[in-house]
Amino acid sequence: MSERPLEYQEGWIHLPSTSLQIAEHQLGDRLAGRVDVPDHPVMNLVRKLPPWAGHPLPDWMPASVCELHTGKVGGIVRGGRFLLQRPNGAVPERLALEAKMLQTRKDRRRSTALAAALGLGFAMTTGVAIHVREWLRGKSELGKKTWPQLGVWLLYVPVLVTPVTA
Repeated sequence: MSERPLEYQEGWIHLPSTSLQIAEHQLGDRLAGRVDVPDHPVMNLVRKLPPWAGHPLPDWMPASVCELHTGKVGGIVRGGRFLLQRPNGAVPERLALEAKMLQTRKDRRRSTALAAALGLGFAMTTGVAIHVREWLRGKSELGKKTWPQLGVWLLYVPVLVTPVTA
């Protein structure tokens, strides 16, 4: 399929009663397309929990487990969707996505940095909480003022917890 290029039809659009608007993304823009995974195990479990049972999930939940495909805008297809053209041999090679499912590089970097910061913050908070719990019980090896133990938790927990939260 990638050996033969797409054949585009060019022509005029005759719509006298409407005004044309500039599209949000232009030809050649480099974007990341978000493809939601319809049958993700974690999302299936979350859909059964009481707050979301029978209700749609918030948009940020499926977005956190989606697939991102990078490419260039190759045009607009039926329904006002954008054609995201990926490199030859990539699977899938072409995606037709709505504008809300496309992210610019800046937006993608911002969301990735936010997710990484939240994961690291959660991991550090968990490590400090476990350390404080052990410190209050008096089970620390070096006594109640043991900073080396806290340092171990701050290094150990992000390695284990951050991959789970990200």
